[in-house]
Amino acid sequence: TGNSALPVQVSGEQRFVSLHAGGAVTCGLTGSGQEYCWGMNQGGQLGDGTRTNRPYPVRVGGGLP
Repeated sequence: TGNSALPVQVSGEQRFVSLHAGGAVTCGLTGSGQEYCWGMNQGGQLGDGTRTNRPYPVRVGGGLP
């Protein structure tokens, strides 16, 4: 729930095989192909159907093509 100049452990039980970090949003892909994002969400950029900021990973809707 705060800023850190160093890496911190992500809350939750997911194990990510790939991460993409932006200015205020981070997304991760699990080994089974599930997508999760967390961070600022004022514009709905997390893909969970809300505009609620998320300090922990939430499942992204829609899936991969």
